[in-house]
Amino acid sequence: MAKRFLQVVTGCVLMMFISFGYAVYADDGSSGAAVVEMIAPLPHSEVIAKKPRISGRFTVPVDRESVLILLDDSDITALAEITADGFQCRAPQLLLSGSHMITISGNGPQGPFEVQVEFFSRHSAMLDEIYTTNEWDLNAQASNYHANYGDDFSMTHLDSTLNHQSVVRKGDWDISLVANVRYLEQSRGVARPERKGFDVHDFMVRTHYQHEMIDAAFEFGDLQLEESQNTFTSLSRHGGQFNLGLGNFYANAFSVFSWDTYGVHDGSGIGFNDDKYLRGISGGMKMFNERIDVKGFYFDGGQRRNSFSTWSQEEGNEGDVYGFVVKTDLWQRKLATELEYDRSDFDPDISDNESSESDEAFRVELAGEGDLYSYGASYKYFGPDYDLPGNLSPQRDFRGFDAFGSLNYANHSFGITLSHSYDNVDSDSSYARTTSDAGGLTYSYNGFASFPISLGYQRAMDNSKDEPAGGQETDLITDTFTVDIGYNGPGIFSVNFSGQYSRQNDRSDQDMDTRTTSICVSPTLTFDTMTISLSSGLTRYKDLLADITNDNYTFTLDVQGTLFQDAISYNLGGTYDRTETDEDQGDGNNFSGYGRLAYNLPFFHDLLNPTLGVDFTYNRAKQESADAQKESLIMGTLTTRMPFSF
Repeated sequence: MAKRFLQVVTGCVLMMFISFGYAVYADDGSSGAAVVEMIAPLPHSEVIAKKPRISGRFTVPVDRESVLILLDDSDITALAEITADGFQCRAPQLLLSGSHMITISGNGPQGPFEVQVEFFSRHSAMLDEIYTTNEWDLNAQASNYHANYGDDFSMTHLDSTLNHQSVVRKGDWDISLVANVRYLEQSRGVARPERKGFDVHDFMVRTHYQHEMIDAAFEFGDLQLEESQNTFTSLSRHGGQFNLGLGNFYANAFSVFSWDTYGVHDGSGIGFNDDKYLRGISGGMKMFNERIDVKGFYFDGGQRRNSFSTWSQEEGNEGDVYGFVVKTDLWQRKLATELEYDRSDFDPDISDNESSESDEAFRVELAGEGDLYSYGASYKYFGPDYDLPGNLSPQRDFRGFDAFGSLNYANHSFGITLSHSYDNVDSDSSYARTTSDAGGLTYSYNGFASFPISLGYQRAMDNSKDEPAGGQETDLITDTFTVDIGYNGPGIFSVNFSGQYSRQNDRSDQDMDTRTTSICVSPTLTFDTMTISLSSGLTRYKDLLADITNDNYTFTLDVQGTLFQDAISYNLGGTYDRTETDEDQGDGNNFSGYGRLAYNLPFFHDLLNPTLGVDFTYNRAKQESADAQKESLIMGTLTTRMPFSF
């Protein structure tokens, strides 16, 4: 009898699962009855769509006002059509291929419920991922410029940019394209390197392959090189580079223009002569679970012309540099070290008969952090002739040490900084040696959440020795005190006060003692749909030797907010500053005002999410002693931003 009863119960349970199929169960206090039955996507299913449809059915009555729908932790409830029978919507943005989670929660007849549905998406049957995202910006302006000491003129200006990104991925391969296409037209000429008409402002194509221990990529276009601190770091140039990772080993090779380029008019940036290219190879190995990283490199190249960001009087330069970097992190950030050594051979002017000069640079850095503390220290040396092809040396003729430390305990934070450096490292008798020493202390108290307090003090000392005949001595001591106090309590009002006092004691024969005092008060009013920010400041500079005082007053107002349930956004404000001197020779005032009104267009909202706006800026500068005034008015008759993807 007991066996028969067990068989009946087991059969009933199986029939319940079969009858509900893909229904999603949630415990709402109704003996485990299903509250939500998903229609699309089905649990653990694969969906081929970029913006999948999301829909479900309520199997019991629910409180529609309490229903909350999340897609990967993003609230999409406002986009869904929720009825007594169920809900439906589409993903508001393109979903990347992979796993996603839908969460539906609310109140049922017996209490709250929550349902989670995992599904997988891909963009097409043949490809794992294929999509493009774009944002089109359009700005049309009419400008008027007026000065009482020159010619007036007006100008119309049209600037339109398409920001584009495309990605195709299949298995271990992916290819991406990022580009900015610009159209520029205006009634007056444009300054180089800009051009009127259509122009590809910048682009980059990247081909990437990753499988098990292999990670390889080739990039072509406008690149940013990151090699080492003493050589190429955050260097933006046009060209190509190849990266290869093989387990713990990695390598990189690149060829780029040695000067800045704009658009795609100068060529590919890949070449093998010293006239206009920078080339390099680097490689290294990570050991002991990446706790030690050893890297070596060699770069060479030259520059024969100036660009809009670099300029030199010489006819051209060329050179090479090699070195290595060793990084360690053996104690989980308690002590991390970095050592770099570089040696360059550089000719700053290939048009003369002088040979190239060799020199070296090196640095040693260490840092660490814990729950209550952090610290760091570095020692750097750059020889007087150390330089890189393209005049890109980060520093030269410098030797210095700096250190910092901080301690956080309860509501107290303490900080200390120290530094010592000097130039003319080879003691060249043609130049003086200037030594700089600085130290600072900071203290912050956060015991009152609404009243953060910060105090600071710094002393800087600069002095010279071995000045050549006719050279001026340097002997300065500068003391600076700072204070920051804020109020960020509940309610609509917050304010921040900052002050600084600095005194420079010139102990040389020039006796150029000065004193500077700055005070700034910045209150803010925050409402549900509007924020008003104000700022007023005074900076007083006192030349103690000449007994002359200069005062600069600054007032700033910024108002921003939204109207009609965020359908309209606006921004309005301006800055007024005035300078007054004892001699009345530098008196003047400046005013800059701006405004913007943007409307989120309701049509095609899901596809384009477009905005339409108008803006303006007004600037006026007046020098009272010379009775000179200059002003400009720029009216943006149309400003449109339309992002779209497919």
